[in-house]
Amino acid sequence: HDNKTIEVTTSSNDSSAKNILDFNCDSCYTAEANKNAWICFDFKNRKVKVTGYSIKSHKNGKNEHQLKSWIIEISNNGQTWEKIDEHTNCPTLNGHCITGTFHVQPNDFSRYVRLFQTDEPWGGHALWFHYIEFYGYLRE
Repeated sequence: HDNKTIEVTTSSNDSSAKNILDFNCDSCYTAEANKNAWICFDFKNRKVKVTGYSIKSHKNGKNEHQLKSWIIEISNNGQTWEKIDEHTNCPTLNGHCITGTFHVQPNDFSRYVRLFQTDEPWGGHALWFHYIEFYGYLRE
């Protein structure tokens, strides 16, 4: 994000969005707790074909701002989205610094990848997590 390779935006235009790309455990991404919060990764002149991803939960404990329900979507225009993964009431990330790895449905190369929160996090209030990492293929 800082070197302009990709751009990270959020539904709340929060300046902590770039923290999601920093694997330093002291930084984190924060979002409002309401459903419909999202974070979008624009790969600009590149396209990615996502095969999976990992998310690391925040250092808070169980039921303390942990991701519960979400979808992963892809797009080439930033307007029309295709869902490639979905989790509802998922307990995987509900705990202290847990890394969960998830596989996605087969998909094509796309410019944008978006995590869309579909329900309040475990414990409500705000959503916090350390990072997200995508796996797959990169097309220059």
